[in-house]
Amino acid sequence: MDKRKILIDTDTGSDDAVAMLLALRDPSVEVVAVTTVAGNVPLEQATKNALITIHMAGTYAPPVYQGLAKPICSQMQHAFGAHGKDGMGDIGLVPPADMQPKTEHAVDALMRILKQHPAGELELVTLGPTCNIGTLIMRAPDLVKKLRRITVMGGAWMEPGDYWVPPAESNIRNDVESANLILGCGVPVVMVPINVCRGDILTTEEEIEMLTASGPVGKFSVDCNRTLIGFNKQRWGRAVIDPADPVAMAVALCPDCVEEKKDCVMEFETRGRYTRGVMVYDYWNRAGKPINATLITKVSERRYKDYAYNLLRG
Repeated sequence: MDKRKILIDTDTGSDDAVAMLLALRDPSVEVVAVTTVAGNVPLEQATKNALITIHMAGTYAPPVYQGLAKPICSQMQHAFGAHGKDGMGDIGLVPPADMQPKTEHAVDALMRILKQHPAGELELVTLGPTCNIGTLIMRAPDLVKKLRRITVMGGAWMEPGDYWVPPAESNIRNDVESANLILGCGVPVVMVPINVCRGDILTTEEEIEMLTASGPVGKFSVDCNRTLIGFNKQRWGRAVIDPADPVAMAVALCPDCVEEKKDCVMEFETRGRYTRGVMVYDYWNRAGKPINATLITKVSERRYKDYAYNLLRG
């Protein structure tokens, strides 16, 4: 059976790491390349974390390319409070000495890889601010159209987003302009908002114990999220993990996880101290604009956890 070929763009924090583990350990998937971007942590740290995760997956090592260290039009806000200063729980993880990123810039690498593959063969999953992809679209819009699909972890739907700017979600707010470029690039876009990564989808204390005891991969998936667990204990009173990026990866790789979705016209607000990054969407398309996104509004707890935990145990 031919494997699905995907590209992962990541600001590798602890939840990104778990999402990458799912892709690297799914036998039906080939991760062709990983590109890194600043977001949860600065660019160099995000790259180190990607290499650590590839090593811990214990499968194969796709090439890693460093991308943009800052957004196109705004300032970057990191997420040290949720993921730790190193983005991986501050537990002292370092990549093996023989693992290094490639010297080619991420955007150049993506252009080259897209040229080398036929249209419709590659899919892209973005787990952080979309700076690399916005730049790619500006440089090579026709090449981008060769992608089969872009799945974006980003945005907040029908409720406040992240803790530091209630109306928005950090991946989008960190580079709204690039997110809007993706929505207008002519490729099918699947948007996985922060909301569907909470509620019943949360990794419970009992599930955390199960994964910790399941083997080195499961233990790593918990240990790198220690800061996030403590952060959630403070804000919600529960020592849980909200698996934002793993849910987005599951939506991309295991469509059966999706329970509800809506095709819509979407854009993100670019102005205002309190409104920058807010998702604006129209299910009814009153203005008659082209549909440009599929918004995921509900993910099946059972199907997501069956898919994810089966890959993480070990």
